[in-house]
Amino acid sequence: MFPDHEASRKTIRRALRLVSWNAVFLVAGLMLIGVVGGMYFRLRAPFLEVDASFAWSPTVGRISTPNTEARWTNRLDFWTESRTNSLGFLDREPIGLERAAASCHIAMIGDSYVEARHVPIADKFHVRLEELAAEELRHLDITTSAFGIMGTG
Repeated sequence: MFPDHEASRKTIRRALRLVSWNAVFLVAGLMLIGVVGGMYFRLRAPFLEVDASFAWSPTVGRISTPNTEARWTNRLDFWTESRTNSLGFLDREPIGLERAAASCHIAMIGDSYVEARHVPIADKFHVRLEELAAEELRHLDITTSAFGIMGTG
């Protein structure tokens, strides 16, 4: 009856079929890229499992096991490996009493923000503060230490 109308329906069906096949190939390609990319990043990750052993201190509570390697990651942004000090905190070894008596010692006490498991010890804020103080306040011997325990905030 209307030959032009029937031809336009066939053209529309053909176009829809082409678009749907293109969409299928696009989705399949994106999924393949995601799977291959995920495998690549898993293989490139330094480690995948968190390794943090804890000990109980009767005076402080739960601390990291002293003198152990602590690995921490969110499997996306950061992978840190830090050694706990002899007191069980993720910090440098505590300074001796002689140096503490001769310096202005600042102790940072707090929760996971102070502990900062996701930050290497050399980049933690109290270490940076000590470095900045050594540059700016040369006449003072400023030392810092951090006593942070996650989950106490």
